[in-house]
Amino acid sequence: FTSLHDETLPTSRNCEVRPYEAAEAGELKSRVFNFDLMAVQCFDSTSLSAEVTVEPRGRRKFMCSVQVSKRQYRMKLDELGDSTVELYVDEKKLDPSQIKFNPNKGYMARIEEDDYNCLSCSVLIDGELLGEDMHCKDEHSD
Repeated sequence: FTSLHDETLPTSRNCEVRPYEAAEAGELKSRVFNFDLMAVQCFDSTSLSAEVTVEPRGRRKFMCSVQVSKRQYRMKLDELGDSTVELYVDEKKLDPSQIKFNPNKGYMARIEEDDYNCLSCSVLIDGELLGEDMHCKDEHSD
């Protein structure tokens, strides 16, 4: 769209909106100055990475810490679409009502029995697995 004044709303009466086809046909040319380039700089890739850590906390609690980043920038899970954190005890998924979230510590769950082999945590965004971690007693016994 083009505007007679420095306005940002295309619905303003001072703006003229044309379809994309007009730009493709060469009828429209946009002005981009050097100082505008940083405002539209994009990431080269869409890949996200997640650092997921599972730690037991006492005999009947465990914590799942999740750090999501794109390049070196930390992201919040709730800003990335439909995000889900699933906690498992011996491959049995815990009910979401058993999971509590603390912004400083992560996801915490209380488990019914202390007789388990493995605790795990999976992070999904829009149904795709982004990261996971597992803590098993046999691997971490003293």
